Amino acid sequence: MRAHPAGSATFLRVVFPALPFLSSGASRFAFLSLFAATLLLACTCVRAQENLIRPVEILASPIVSFRIADPESRFGSLRFVGGLQLQSDDKQFGGFSGIRLLPDRHRFIAVTDAGQWLAGRIDRDPAGLPRGLTDTVMGSLLSPDAGFIARKLDGDCEGLAIDGDRIFLSFERNDRIEMMKLANGLPVAGSAEKFADLNRLHLSMNKGIEALAHFPAGSPFAGALLAISEESLNRQRNIRAFFLDGETTSELAFQRDGDFAITDAEFLPSGDLLILERAYSVRKGQAMRLRHVPAGEIAKGATAKGSILLSADKSYWIDNMEGLDISAAEDGSVHLTLISDDNFSALQRTLLLEFVLER
Repeated sequence: MRAHPAGSATFLRVVFPALPFLSSGASRFAFLSLFAATLLLACTCVRAQENLIRPVEILASPIVSFRIADPESRFGSLRFVGGLQLQSDDKQFGGFSGIRLLPDRHRFIAVTDAGQWLAGRIDRDPAGLPRGLTDTVMGSLLSPDAGFIARKLDGDCEGLAIDGDRIFLSFERNDRIEMMKLANGLPVAGSAEKFADLNRLHLSMNKGIEALAHFPAGSPFAGALLAISEESLNRQRNIRAFFLDGETTSELAFQRDGDFAITDAEFLPSGDLLILERAYSVRKGQAMRLRHVPAGEIAKGATAKGSILLSADKSYWIDNMEGLDISAAEDGSVHLTLISDDNFSALQRTLLLEFVLER
């Protein structure tokens, strides 16, 4: 904006004629600072309201083989169904750290480590292969009274679990679990409530709760949450995890294996647990694993180990794999859906992969 020809004092008196105290330089400076802060807050609130729910256009390119340039679809007990490479011009698209499908297996919710959520539908052909995403919208996980603060400290969401009309969200850095209401499969803005403050657990910085899963009906821990850290280690150098019911906290651990960290987990219909793990090195690139943990190994004070169900390296269609969901189709078949975190980098990709468990 061009400066007012009569100077800042005259300009302020013209715009704010009822403010005679603006005669001194100190008063003008104080007022200008307050005015700028108020204007910034107003703009932030406007942006926040605009960002409640917004449509987002996503380009989906099909992935037809899991191992690059290899048509093989069977990998042990898993059969690769298909995948999608996802792209969008939306500046907040990316960084996906968790995903859950709704009961119809078409609608989904994914969360990002920048405090955003993505929802939409996975379109499949008659054979069940994913062909694209439709009805896609994004919004903020932070409630309006928090001003949609864009600090990484507050918006670093890493895991989610859905229970009916509630969604539980784990955040690291400012370690906590929040609960939001769902309406028509979408998080309700402003409904966030703190379910658990985890700062008292003294988790490693930026290696907090990465995976959330609800214990299924029939489990001795039914109704509780299983919360697994990314790579916060106990005295035995194993990965810390917790049983949470909103009131009490009990600890267990998962055996650490090499450079792999845990990024997500979900229960199978049998009550066993599947864990998604990832590793990265400059020499070897990205790597991922799926680990199967029998329900009997999951107990308070125990160290669960399990066995490797799938391993993949840079010769496969993977990236920084962070999200895992398990769903059952009408025919009883068990499906796995994985999503990657591109770190908002042009050198990485957002991938959506699907498998069927055939044991």
